[in-house]
Parts: sequence; structure tokens; C-alpha cells
Amino acid sequence: MAITAALRKNSGGFYSPMFKDLKMMDDQIIIYDKSITKSKNGGKGMAANKNTQKRSLKGILDNVLAYIDNL
Repeated sequence: MAITAALRKNSGGFYSPMFKDLKMMDDQIIIYDKSITKSKNGGKGMAANKNTQKRSLKGILDNVLAYIDNL
């Protein structure tokens, strides 16, 4: 959540235009956290679900990196 907080704080207006997928990134972080908890508790298919959510989150974080690189 530190990345999201930094992008939202935007002190000095450095991040302009604003990163458009902040809400999606927040949602993916929450979903990934929940999938980790479910995976730790066991259950059929939970490890595969965690890996799927990890790939989804990585895709968004790659977009954040590209956004910051292009500033």
C-alpha cells in the first residue's frame, strides 16, 4: 500500500497526469492479501488461486513502473 499512498499523496504535483488505475491496484492488493490468507488455511485450489492473483497484481505493478518511468 506504500506505492498507492505515495501516488495518492502526490506532494508537489509530481505525478501528473494521475495514474488512472489506482483503484484497481488497491483492489488487486486486497484480493491478493485475501488469497494468501486462504492459501495458508488450506483448501483445494487455493495455492493456484494465490498464484493467479499474484500474476494479476504483478501486471498492475508493471503498469505503475512504466507510468513512473514515463514521468
